[in-house]
This record gives sequence, structure tokens and C-alpha cells, in this order.
Amino acid sequence: MAHKLISTLFLAAWGFANAAMGEVFQLDLTPGTNQSEAGIFMRNFRPGPDRPLLGIGGRDWHLAANLYAGGGAVVSEAVRDTTNPRGYLGAYLTGHKQNFDFALNLAFDNFENRNMKDFKALQYTGHIGYKMDWIQFKAGYDREHFGPGVYNNLVFNRSSFPYDMMSINLDLGPLHVYSFYGALRVAPWGWQAPMGIPEPVREQLVSTMSKDRDVYGHRYEYRGKNLTLGISEATFIYDNNQPWLFVPTVPLFMEKGNYTENSNNGEIAFDAEYKFLGIGRLYTEFLLDDMESPIRLIANDNAESKWAWMAGVQLDKDFDIFGQRLWAGTIAEYARIEPFVYTHFHANTAQAAHAARPVGNPNGPNSQAIDWSIYGQYGKRFRLVLHNKWLWKGTDYGSELNDETKNALHTKKSFLKGAKIQYTFAPYFNYLVDHVSYQLGFKFFGEKECYGNIVVWW
Repeated sequence: MAHKLISTLFLAAWGFANAAMGEVFQLDLTPGTNQSEAGIFMRNFRPGPDRPLLGIGGRDWHLAANLYAGGGAVVSEAVRDTTNPRGYLGAYLTGHKQNFDFALNLAFDNFENRNMKDFKALQYTGHIGYKMDWIQFKAGYDREHFGPGVYNNLVFNRSSFPYDMMSINLDLGPLHVYSFYGALRVAPWGWQAPMGIPEPVREQLVSTMSKDRDVYGHRYEYRGKNLTLGISEATFIYDNNQPWLFVPTVPLFMEKGNYTENSNNGEIAFDAEYKFLGIGRLYTEFLLDDMESPIRLIANDNAESKWAWMAGVQLDKDFDIFGQRLWAGTIAEYARIEPFVYTHFHANTAQAAHAARPVGNPNGPNSQAIDWSIYGQYGKRFRLVLHNKWLWKGTDYGSELNDETKNALHTKKSFLKGAKIQYTFAPYFNYLVDHVSYQLGFKFFGEKECYGNIVVWW
């Protein structure tokens, strides 16, 4: 319960900093399995239904609304050495009727983010769901997060752009089965076909970028007292949707062979988490995107050997300091993504991506990252996060989502060739009073930014 409360408080404050920083930088410290939630894109404000501005109903049904507003400025070397004022207005709406529930988060933001250019000024996420003791249905506009990690999950990661989706979750004792469908976008936000090229070529490009890309994901999870074991699988389909794949008992890695290779792309991952001493957990995840054979996977020398691995540790504990509760902890993760992971035979087809951004690990193919955070909250008002990130990103062929693998067996790969270390240190401070949250954050080294926000809600 304490984990969920604190992670929610961090989300409320840190999500606003995400938009200012120009990147999706997750600090939801709750383990990631099936943590898709209704929250504003790159913001995740959660005032909660307990103190709504407007609220009616009771135990059997309720409707509630919380309004929030904020403003501030961003001073950044990365954004033309300018000071950019910003403001936002939003509403968080919730409701339920017996087993039905819904949540909708709407916000208008005037800040021009270089990673969100031509995205919607009016942003939202939300869902409607039906829940019984052993089965839950949900449909909405959000993103998925499979596995035990926080920053570097490999199959589905909450750092992706949100998408239209629906899901079913089955709780069968210690076994949990989860299936979901998502409608993805091939083209980046705001994409337009270039002018000055032959019209037939332009029309073909528009046709390619406009076709459907769909994803089906399954997760099978065993939850013991201290040990959790999981299998995640995903199939990405281009212009050849197969609704049958939504059925939870259909093994995606086997069904993949029933369709043409050019139109579908598959992944499978295995993960484990072990909790110890009541203060920590160790976890790891291994993803297999493609391989010619186990021997060639070990040789790991061509584009057919596509795999990724991550591991992490998290420790936290409550302390009593001068009569006030101090919740403090640390989390560290390492991730290695081989070249050509998430790519496909032809560009702009069945890549594991949405709007030109990975739906899995945000660093993309041919990357290596270390994330380390120290975090804490003192009493109910002061919060602090110190985040360190070391990133290596290759520059040769196989480092981008649209690098093709038509001749994978004859395409050599080189891990992190041309990569230079990119280090970022991002401290973040938050002070909370009754209805106002004051936020101040920095980024040092690499991209340098300073941002401040004042968030007001009722």
C-alpha cells in the first residue's frame, strides 16, 4: 500500500517535469506488470477521487471530477537557449457503477515540446472497465508495461506514446493471464510526405505510412510469496490484422508462423523477480526477437541474432526522523539491446514501434544503459529524486528502428560501434502544500535544462 501511495505521489509531480524535459522519464516505482493506468500523456496526474471538487454518489456508484492547473517556465540550452513560458489546464474524471468503472484525464498544454511537435495540444488518456473477482475487461487509450522493471522493460514499456487498446485479465489463483490488443501508428506524429519527389513515389509513401499496424500481447505470470515468474509475448502485424490473436490461450510465438513473414513481427521474453528481507527485490528479463538457431544466437554475429537483456535491484525502507516518516530508497537497472532488435524486413511495416518510437525499451536497438536513482519523501510535503543515467547508443547500421533485415543472415552486426557515453544527472525537488505543488528540476551534462512548475488542483 505504501509503495502504491508513494509511487502515485511521485507520478503526480514528476510527470509534469517529463513534458518540460523533452523526454519520457519514468519514476513510477511500483513494479511494472500490467500497470497501464489512466493518466495524462507524459504527465500522469492523480489527484484521486477522495477529495473531488465535484462529486456525487455513494458506495454503489459515483461520479467525481478534480480540476488542476499549472504554469511555469523552462530554461534550456537544448531548445534554442530560450525561456519558454507554459501553462496547462486539466480535469481528472472518475466514476463507477457496481462492477463498471471509468477514468478520463484531459489536459490542454501550450508548451511546444520538441519531441511532441504537432502532437495534440489537447491530450488525454482514459479507460472504461468491468471487473469481477477473477476476470477484468478494459478498453481505452493508454499504454502497457509488462515485466518487473521500472525504466528498461523490454517488450512493453510505459514510456511509449499511448494508443487505442483493449484488454482482458484473468486471475486464476497464483496464475495470472493477461491479453491485450493495441492499434499502433506507423508514421511519426505530424508526418507529411515530402514535396519535390515524383508523384507516384509520393503516393506509394503515403500509402505505406497510412496502413494499419496492430499489436497483440500476452502475459502469463506465476506469483508466489517471494518469487514471481513471467512470460511475455507480442506479435506486431502490418496491414493484416488477425483478431483471433486476442484469445489469451492462443500462443503468439506459434501463430506467427501462420502468416507471411513480411507482415508480422514477434517477440517473446522471460522474466523473474525475487523479493528479500522485506526491503528489496532483484529482477531480470531476457527478450528473444529472432534467431537462426541456438548456436548462431551464441555466436551473436549477424542480424538474425536479435536479443535483449535487463536486470535491476530496488531497495527501500521507512525511517522515523524527528517524529516524521522518511521513506527512502534506491533503484538501479542495466539494459543491453542488441542491434536490429525491434526492427523488421522492410522499413515502416511491422516494427515494434508506435509513431516511430519503440513500445519496448525506450533506448531502441543497439543500445546499453544504466539507470540509478535515489529517492525519498519526508513527511507529507518534501520529495527528492536524484537520477543518474549512462547511455551508449550505436551509430552504425542496426541502430535505428527502420534499419531493414531483408538479408539478416548475411548482415553482420557490431554492438555499440561508434557509441559514445552520454551521461545525464537529473535532480528533482518537490514541495507540496494543501493545493499547490512547487517543482524544480535540472539536467546536467549532455542536454542541460532547468525547469520549474507550479501545479494547483482542487
